[in-house]
This record gives sequence, C-alpha cells and structure tokens, in this order.
Amino acid sequence: MNKDNEILLQNAINDTTISQEDVIKAQIELKKHVKNKDFYRIDQYKINFGTQISKNYSNLNQRRSFYSDCYFTKSNFTNTGFTGSIFSNCNFTNNLLKRTVFDSCNFRQCNFEYSINGNNTLEGTDFNNAVFVECTFEGITFDAGMASNAIFQSVSFKECVFLGMLWEAATFEDVYFDNCQMKGLNFEQCVFDNIHMNNTRLLFPTIPYIINGIKYLMQTDDNVQISSANSSSGLIKKEEYLKLLPILEKFYYGTKNYFPLANIYVAQNKYQDAYNAIINGVRVAMQLRSFRSLRSFCILLKTIPVLEPKHFNFVYECIQNEIGCQFFSSTDYYILSRYLGEVRQLLVNGKDGTVVGITIKTNIESNECDKLGILISVINSIIDYSSTNANNYIELRHYSPYEIFCQITANPECIFYIIGIIYSGLLGVDTLYKKYKENIKNEIDEKKSLAQIELIKAQTEQIKIDNLLKKEQIEKQSSEKIKHSQQIIQANQITINSISHNITAGSILNCDPIFQSYSYSASNNQ
Repeated sequence: MNKDNEILLQNAINDTTISQEDVIKAQIELKKHVKNKDFYRIDQYKINFGTQISKNYSNLNQRRSFYSDCYFTKSNFTNTGFTGSIFSNCNFTNNLLKRTVFDSCNFRQCNFEYSINGNNTLEGTDFNNAVFVECTFEGITFDAGMASNAIFQSVSFKECVFLGMLWEAATFEDVYFDNCQMKGLNFEQCVFDNIHMNNTRLLFPTIPYIINGIKYLMQTDDNVQISSANSSSGLIKKEEYLKLLPILEKFYYGTKNYFPLANIYVAQNKYQDAYNAIINGVRVAMQLRSFRSLRSFCILLKTIPVLEPKHFNFVYECIQNEIGCQFFSSTDYYILSRYLGEVRQLLVNGKDGTVVGITIKTNIESNECDKLGILISVINSIIDYSSTNANNYIELRHYSPYEIFCQITANPECIFYIIGIIYSGLLGVDTLYKKYKENIKNEIDEKKSLAQIELIKAQTEQIKIDNLLKKEQIEKQSSEKIKHSQQIIQANQITINSISHNITAGSILNCDPIFQSYSYSASNNQ
C-alpha cells in the first residue's frame, strides 16, 4: 500500500469527530419522537455468533441484524421486524413465528423445522424480497404469508403445506418439493428452473401463470398431482391436465389474458404465437398502467430460444411508443420508473461492442405525439442507415419538454459514424462528422500509397482498398442523409435544444477525444 493510501486508511479508522457521548445524547433526543424506542439503536448491526437463543422478540425491531451459526429455539417472533438481516447456518426449531417480517433478508444454509403456533404454522410471515440459498423447510405450514420477488436457490421443502401463500414473481432454482400440499399457493408470474417434486399437489388455476410451469409438467417424470373439483378424489394426474391445454389456450386467447396464453405457447414451442402474445400483453399492461407485469412479460420473453436482439428491441420500442403516445400522470411516471430500468436491462442487454449513450433535448411537449413520433423515426432512420448491425434502444424521458435518451451498441467505427451523423442531421453541428471524414480520408490515402509502393501485391489488400473506396462513396450519400434529416426536423417545427453523448463501454483506442464525450447546445456559438 502506498503512503497516501495508508494516510487515508488511518484517517478513516481514527475518525473520532463524534464521541460516544454525543451519539447517546442524539439517541435520547430522537427516541422522544417515536413510540418504538428500539428504532434508534446505537448498534447499527446487531451481531450474533454461535449462540443458542431462546428469547421473547415480540414487537421488537431487530432490523439489519446479523446471525451466524445460531440456534433459535422456543423464541417468540410475533410482530418482530428483521428487515434487511442476514442469517447464516442458523436453525429455527420450535419457535413462534407470527406476522414476522423477514423482508429483504438473506438466509444461507438455514433450517426451519416445526416452528410452533399450535399446528407448526408460520402465520402471516413476510418473506418479500428475501433470498434463500441451501435452506430446508420441514413440517411447516405457511398460512397467509408473502414471499413476492423472493429467490429460492437449492432449497428443499419437505412435508410442507401452503395455505393462502402469495409468492408472486418469486424465482425457484434447483428446488425440491417432497410430499407438499399447495392448496392456496399463488405462484403467479413465478419462475421454475430445474424443479423437482415428489408426491406434491399443485393448484389447478395457477399452473399457466408459472413461467416454465407447463413445460415442467410436459418434461418431468416426477410424481405430481393437480387439484380438480371434477374428480372424486379432488386430484388429477399431470397427464390429464396436459390434455386440457387446447381448452386453456382457447379460453386465455378469447379473454385476452396474454401472460398464461404466451406461457402455454412457449411450452408447446409455438414461438411466433408466444412472441405475438407477449407484445399484445405489454401493450395492454401499459394501457392499464399495470407496470409491474412488464417485468414478468420480459422474463417470459427470455424463455423463447429463437429470438434475436431485434425482437427484444422491438418489444422495448413498443413500451416506449406507449409512453410517448399516452397521457401519463406524474404518479404513473413514478411507478413506471420503478420497473423501467430492470425492463430495459432484460430487453436491451447489448452485445459485445462499444456502447454510447446519446441524450437529445427537444422542445416537444407531452401532447405532441406526432412530433415525437417523427423525431424518433428520424433517429431510427439515421441509426439504420449508418449500420445494419447496431443494437439500440430509445428511452423517452418526459421532463417537459421531452428528453430522448438513445443507447447504441456497435463496433467503434460504426459508433463514431453514427455520432457524427446524429449531430449533423439533428442539430446541424458537423464537427464530429468532419473529423470522421478526415480519419477516413487519411486511411484511404495511406492505403492507396501503400498499395502503390507495393504494386498491389496482395489481392486481400485490393479488397481492403475497394472497401475504403466504398466508404468514400457512402460519405457522398451521407451528406444527402444529413440534409434530408434536417429538412424533416425543420418542416415539423422541431427544435433540438442540445445533444450530448458519452461512450460508456467497449474499445475506444486511438480515437479522437471528441468521440469519447461531447456536448453541444443550440445556444452555443462554437
């Protein structure tokens, strides 16, 4: 470690600007304002190692606690808050868990066995956003609990009963269900990945809503039964359920319930039908402001093996078009923003290459959908003209007026060319375009000179020269493309207030710094 870093580290360790007495005084003052006095703890993280715990935690705030190699027994966790806590190699045996909050907790190599509430029940327990890795639940009844967006990886459920459990959008990877009853388990929009079941009962209506759920039934030899009121035993075999797929398909198609419909299509390898159903589902979700379902449609889209980047881009464009052509309130935008980042990551996770983000600020207001559509069309036209291999998405940011963000992934040369055309075509700034042309001219002259010296000895070299000459011809055509783009912008009274860009990833060696990052405002006189 160098000397400067040692000084910085020493300063960090020896930070004594606030005394312990000052902290206690602050704690006393803050406690006056809350009923739950345990909220303002001095110890930010309550750390426990290798202890047996039998304690009444009822109504206590234990959030952000850390437990490692702990054994919980005969403890009362009624109304206890453990939000954000970490449990590693812990055992929960014969405890009372009622309305316990484990939201956003992390469980690794933990066992839950026969936690008691008269009948071994976890009542109203909150596991939302929790992560379970290599954990075991045995002899547990889940009643009226929640585990939305939770992740279960290498987890075993043995002799468990699920009553009224909401596990919406949870992920199950390498999970084993042994002799379990899922009487009231909501698996809607959950993901199954390498699931195994033995003597386990699934709820009839939930199966089409499980991503890979039908596919699992079609491929597995596991002993799985499905609830059915049309059977004297109340159960039917998975083979009988699969025979009903044509009826399910007709029903969901006729009722425009696109998520289970697309899921059925995927399981049957009807990939084009599945893709069309997802597009329709995304549009309906945007119109109904059901933004949280966008994530589920995107995850389902990822299960279609034949899709190319252009298909994912198109779905994202559909979302952006809906944003641009509908009136969204500020609340709508706020809720949408919670999901849009993940949706973008799922749909437009670009290929290898250089990545540039371009921000375009305009004079377009929220009610000017025609102008917005024209500008987006011009931008797409420029990108398509510049490169057939570029992977891009366009995001609309309604800050009144609209701000347009465009991310493009391509090889460096294409990126530099696209940047130049966008600045020239939209804002009339030819600085970057001229530099690109200069680089091309220098490259052509160099290759021509080399070829003359060597008398064009190699055919491959001649091909390279021909390609460069083609670039020279493209440059002549580019001037017309820039002029045409400017004419469309002006004719529709669209004002581009500023354009800026920044290359965020990929190789950019030996490029002019102006291509790395640049910003130009219409008010500038440079």
